[in-house]
Amino acid sequence: NHSIEEAGKYARDRGSLLVYSAGNHGRNRGNYPDHKNVLIVGGTQKADRRWNCNRWYKKCGSNYGHFIDIVAPAKKIHTTRANITLGGDIYSSPNGTSFSAPIVSAVAALVYSINPDFTAKEVETILLASAKKIGDKYYYGKGIVNAKEAVKLAISKMWRSLIILWAKLSEVPISNTSSDTVIFSLPESTKSTWA
Repeated sequence: NHSIEEAGKYARDRGSLLVYSAGNHGRNRGNYPDHKNVLIVGGTQKADRRWNCNRWYKKCGSNYGHFIDIVAPAKKIHTTRANITLGGDIYSSPNGTSFSAPIVSAVAALVYSINPDFTAKEVETILLASAKKIGDKYYYGKGIVNAKEAVKLAISKMWRSLIILWAKLSEVPISNTSSDTVIFSLPESTKSTWA
C-alpha cells in the first residue's frame, strides 16, 4: 500500500521509525510490498514458532511473506482490558500481531534512549542485527526481537561514536571508521598521559 510507505518515509525523514504489524489472517502474503521505510512485525507463539490459530471456521495467525522484517510474541499477551464490566477481570491474554508491533516499538524506544541521535535506519539496523535467528526469513524475517542484545549493540555503537567524536575534536588522526573497529594514532605529545 502506497500510503504505508509514504507514512514510513514521513516518519523516517523526521528521525522516527514506523513499526507496523503484519496482520492476523495466517496467510501467505508474499505479494505484499516490502516497504523499505517501515519495519514490519510478524508474530510468534511458544517455542519461537509462527503464531498460528487456525480453526475449522476461520484461518488466523501471523501473516507471512518476504515483507516480514522481524517477529515478536503474539499469543496470550497478558495485558489490561479496554472494556471492563462491573466486577469483571481487568486483565486478559489476547492474541495478535497488534501486540507484537508494540513490543518491537518498546525495544526501539530502549535503543533510542541509549542515543536519541540515532537515525531511524540505525535503530532498525540494531533491531535486526540483534534479533535471535529462529527460522526461515519468509516467516520470521531476521528473527525474534531481543531487547538485551539490542541495548548492548546500541551501547557499543554509542561508545564507538563518542570515540570518533573525541578523536575528531582532539584532532587525532583516525582511520577505518566504517567498520566496527576504529584505529587512531595518538600524537607523541599525548602518549605520556595514556601510559
